[in-house]
Amino acid sequence: MALDRKSEASFSATPLYLCHGGSHTFTLKAEEHSPWVNQEFEEGGAVWTINCPPKGPDAPVEALQFWVQIEYTSPACKVDASLGHHRLVLDDVIGGEQFQVLEYGEQAELEVLESSNYTKGAAGVSALWKLGDREIKWAEPDADGWVRHTFIPPAAGVHALSVTVPSL
Repeated sequence: MALDRKSEASFSATPLYLCHGGSHTFTLKAEEHSPWVNQEFEEGGAVWTINCPPKGPDAPVEALQFWVQIEYTSPACKVDASLGHHRLVLDDVIGGEQFQVLEYGEQAELEVLESSNYTKGAAGVSALWKLGDREIKWAEPDADGWVRHTFIPPAAGVHALSVTVPSL
């Protein structure tokens, strides 16, 4: 069986990632060597939509299983899924271009707003600050979704900082 969100990937390899507050449409198609291959599907496959209710930033990631079965003799197919804040957005960067005077010990206060792509609210997922390729620190967002870091330049020059979150 193949379960398709926008690719032709088989669902047996990885779980489906469902997001709080998201509406996800999937298509189920029989693969060439599947026992379901001669069953009655629409030409484009069986399509269904899963609407996930919005939840707050402290909602845990939940492992789920769906079982798909048809009325004929083919065995049921298991679909593993994960429900959580999997698709995140980083917006509203504050303090990105500052010029510090090293002799005065000046530092840069950096902030970025992390939110759920679907609910637009705070997602509560740790973010990683990096200086170039070097990890600086993991930071927890506040209740409003702001992730902060105080950067003290190690030397004169231009320093490329970035912040990332695990997102699908």
